[in-house]
Amino acid sequence: MLADDDIKNWYELLRVLNISTEASSGVAGSSSDSQGSPNNLNEHDRIKILDWCKKNVKSSLADPDINLLYPLLLKYFQLNEKPSLKAVVNEKMGNTVLHEAVSSGFDVFISRALHSSEGMDKESVLSVKNKVGNTALHCSGLVGHVLCTEVLLDENANPNLFNNSGKLPIHLASIKQDINGGGTADRILCIRLLLSRTSPELLTSKDISGGSLLINLVEFNDLDIIKSVVEKNPEVLYLADSLGENALHKAIIRNANNLIDYFAQDNYLLTAITENNSTVLHLACRYADEGVIKKLMDAEPLQELLWIRDEHGTMAFEYLENKKHLSPLYLEFQDKLTMLSQQSTPNALRSGV
Repeated sequence: MLADDDIKNWYELLRVLNISTEASSGVAGSSSDSQGSPNNLNEHDRIKILDWCKKNVKSSLADPDINLLYPLLLKYFQLNEKPSLKAVVNEKMGNTVLHEAVSSGFDVFISRALHSSEGMDKESVLSVKNKVGNTALHCSGLVGHVLCTEVLLDENANPNLFNNSGKLPIHLASIKQDINGGGTADRILCIRLLLSRTSPELLTSKDISGGSLLINLVEFNDLDIIKSVVEKNPEVLYLADSLGENALHKAIIRNANNLIDYFAQDNYLLTAITENNSTVLHLACRYADEGVIKKLMDAEPLQELLWIRDEHGTMAFEYLENKKHLSPLYLEFQDKLTMLSQQSTPNALRSGV
């Protein structure tokens, strides 16, 4: 047994908790349900089981619904009977007991198992990778389990290991998705935990598809976490993805106005052009609201980029032509171009762009 208890199955748990049962030899929950079936437990007994689970398996549990607790316990018994946290229990993925425990959010079980054996090589256990190169910490980041991430980092799990796709645990945590029901707040907290231990120089790393941490984080539209990453390594600001889109481009597409204001303070980001020859104004005229378009239209560093045409041969303001609610802005943009062209010949025009 990995954890320090002798409870091997459902019936032994009922016995230890002094829950009255006259279980038959049939399988609980089958057509031959006995009084040992989880379906026959009263509310008081279910709360006793919930409390035991919170203290021994998963501390975040809150619902005494036996339809949730029973499968969780079966998973726990299956993992706990293995001889080692490094034992493979999912041959297809190459997941060990530890990988599976993390994916299930078994923070208390993980902590107990890591402390139950004297002389355990924790570094070796925590560094084991599955077939896609994920360590347990990668799995914790992927599902956004805050408590498992805390346990693993407290045990000195290494956040600076890359998986087969070139991703660190923090990269997986920064992919916005809701796998375990924790939502965005939990995922951001998980990112903060990993950020505190990830080497600053690795924050600029890209995965094999060209993705990077800061660009992923734009999807969260959370300025505080963006600032925290930039503070740790300012160079993250200047990364672009395989489309040549940087964090400002992504913020405009996302219509994240507070992030747009923050990123637009940097002239490099403001004047960068994507692989399809789009400026920030092209993207703003396609995706952003009127206030953002006007602000960018008047930005001094962008004046010589107003004539740029994207891969479709389209100037930024031309994307406004068929947006009736922005007709006044379309006309204003035309007037601005006319005025600027009368003042001087823009570099972009001279170069034949």
